[in-house]
Amino acid sequence: MRLKKIALACAMAFTLALPFSGFTANGPVSVVEAASSASVCEKAKTTLTPTVNSVAQVTFTVTKSSKVKLAKDLNTILGITMTNGASKTISVDGVKKKLINKGGTIYIDDKTLVDYVKSISSTTTTVEWTVNTKTAQNLQKFAALSASYSYKIAIDGVVFKNFTSSTVNIGGKTYNYTVNGNSIVFEGNVKSALKGINCATVSYSDAHVLKKYAAVYATPFKRGRRTYYKCTECGKIFSNSSCDKEVTVDDLRTSTFKANSGVLQSTEGPQADGQWYKVKNGVADTSFTGFASNANGWWYIVDGKVDFSVTDIVKGKVNGVSGWWYVKEGKVTEITSVEKTSKGYWVIQNGKVNTSFTGFASNANGWWYAVNGKVTMKTTGIFKGTVDGVTGWWYVKNSKVQSSFTGIASNENGKWYVKNGQVQFGYSGKVVYNGKTYTIVDGKVQ
Repeated sequence: MRLKKIALACAMAFTLALPFSGFTANGPVSVVEAASSASVCEKAKTTLTPTVNSVAQVTFTVTKSSKVKLAKDLNTILGITMTNGASKTISVDGVKKKLINKGGTIYIDDKTLVDYVKSISSTTTTVEWTVNTKTAQNLQKFAALSASYSYKIAIDGVVFKNFTSSTVNIGGKTYNYTVNGNSIVFEGNVKSALKGINCATVSYSDAHVLKKYAAVYATPFKRGRRTYYKCTECGKIFSNSSCDKEVTVDDLRTSTFKANSGVLQSTEGPQADGQWYKVKNGVADTSFTGFASNANGWWYIVDGKVDFSVTDIVKGKVNGVSGWWYVKEGKVTEITSVEKTSKGYWVIQNGKVNTSFTGFASNANGWWYAVNGKVTMKTTGIFKGTVDGVTGWWYVKNSKVQSSFTGIASNENGKWYVKNGQVQFGYSGKVVYNGKTYTIVDGKVQ
């Protein structure tokens, strides 16, 4: 099957503007800014901006079977440059003819473009016309042409071919491009490939194209971020519009806390609330309930926040030791005392309930008798132990040592003479108590 060539030479007026490829990110976005030359964008752009009319020669190589498909494609391409009803005078092989758009179908004189192309018998036919606008879209339309024939476009001697929706071959090398309105922008430095085009200016820029993202204030429960600028082309992030300090996402994060973890007060930024929290990764760890420490001691945390309202014994692990710990106003208090709690009175030793303790322990109100760490407030009797450094047998009433009591008291072993709360084993003699005289031998009533 014999190949035929049809060359269409087009005088085109170019009107292009620089497009920008966008990106998506969260947060408020400002107007796009041009960056300084402090940092070079890795995705530089070359902009082809036509300024005057120039002949663009389109050459198709077709077979007989592909001529109809070619004619239909040309009808589509020419249709976007002419509104319905518009007409132009064109030249075909030097002969003037009338080109008109009738409802989206292009006619040459009285023939449709399809019929006209089918009737061409010469191997090369030159057609010239002026497009004026929509040049970029016109060229990009070639990306949709059929693979059943080949074509190339020469503008001032620079050859474009193998168009796709995003790539084109120029001088034997493939480049990425975008079209925005009447604009053609190539990725990278394509100036040398476009050298020779006289109908357009060719500009090259490796400056960053920036979008500004406003600061987002941190709260105790959510990280914030500093103001930053991001290049829409290469994706680099900068702390200022001068692009002299590249940063990472981590560099931009802000917090109401001065450290990333620990028991910390929220003090940084306008959304800080001055409260104390168990902090993890710069925010309050609301999933945490238990004990945590800082330089000031161990604290009781509820849902990530120090609960200063708690004065009680609380079960948990402090410094690796599990048990019931005495908390006063949210802080583990390392006291040794008998303290009232929501679970009764307990013996606290170094801040921890001693459930194995049986004996005497004290607080500001006196000495108390405890069994397995608990003071029941119900125990009455005479018990052996050490009170205020003195070991002996002591009279206990309602669990408290009766240090002001002098008289006769009893336990399961009998009645005893007690003085200032202690059984007097060294005393033998007579004792009058409640109007009754008792004979005492070695402290025991006879």
